[in-house]
Amino acid sequence: MALGKTQAEIEKRGGDNEINLKIWEEEQSLREAGIEDDELEIHYKINRKHFEDLYQFLITCHCLVAGWIADTHHLFLHDLTPLLPQLLPNLTQNIPEGEVTDEVVGVVISGYEKIYQALAVERSHWVPELMLKLAQGLVNLPNQSWAKTQLFNSVEYWLKIRNPRNPVSLRNRVFEESELWDAVNSVVTAQDLDYIENVNNLLAILGETHRVNIVQVCYQRGKKYCQEGEYTLGIDDFTQVLLLETNSPDANYNRGLAYSKLGQYQAAIEDYNQSLQLNPNYAEAYNNRGNAYYKLGEYEKAIADYNSCLALNPNLPGVAHNRDVV
Repeated sequence: MALGKTQAEIEKRGGDNEINLKIWEEEQSLREAGIEDDELEIHYKINRKHFEDLYQFLITCHCLVAGWIADTHHLFLHDLTPLLPQLLPNLTQNIPEGEVTDEVVGVVISGYEKIYQALAVERSHWVPELMLKLAQGLVNLPNQSWAKTQLFNSVEYWLKIRNPRNPVSLRNRVFEESELWDAVNSVVTAQDLDYIENVNNLLAILGETHRVNIVQVCYQRGKKYCQEGEYTLGIDDFTQVLLLETNSPDANYNRGLAYSKLGQYQAAIEDYNQSLQLNPNYAEAYNNRGNAYYKLGEYEKAIADYNSCLALNPNLPGVAHNRDVV
């Protein structure tokens, strides 16, 4: 029409598609008038191209079934990660978008969910990774809601394994996401780095703003434990920070404080040493190392540390008094 073609010319070039369009439009108008399909005699024009499309659709369905069976076989017998999820975008690209695609993808996902249910009996630790890989395959489909659902299912299952007494329900999506990430923050550690990096990458692809920062989460969790007097738990979390970020003077400093609260002054001094090696101007570290030396009876070292602290920050409360006591 933009080229100035008349309606008659357009209809002539449309061929069977033009004829079928008119039949379809008439069919819709009759339905709107309340006439049921079984009362109508509708004869669409079917040609070779239509059969070729049907063949391609059936071929795709056979490939999906065969791929699912192959994945199941190799997963259970050889512990091999399923490959079909990665191939879904290419396999389904010729299927018309909409209801048909949703039904086909839904059947595939349902098949994998049944595999994971069976696998969970003896190898539950595999399930979160497998769900995440399924989500990574689904994320390239036009409808990304499939991928998002599998991502959250993966994180939920991961949480149940890590903390079986506090399972997270995902029925209410808006409330749940906040609850889900709070639950993740309560248990995540350095050993989860690979899994969490994959989760964060998928969140980025999906356009989600949330990310899980293990270093930050463990640091804040450690400080909270120490404020509550749970110094051993605090030490564990600061250790998690240092496993991922070895050059963290604050993590060493706070772990040193926790060791001091437990009376483990030599361990505290080692942490203060590391803090000061990374940050020679860390006045508080000098002060608290001085306190630890004082507790161990090493008074000259304590006085030297208090002097170093006062040289950096002469107004730090209590330091001059502590030096005078020593």
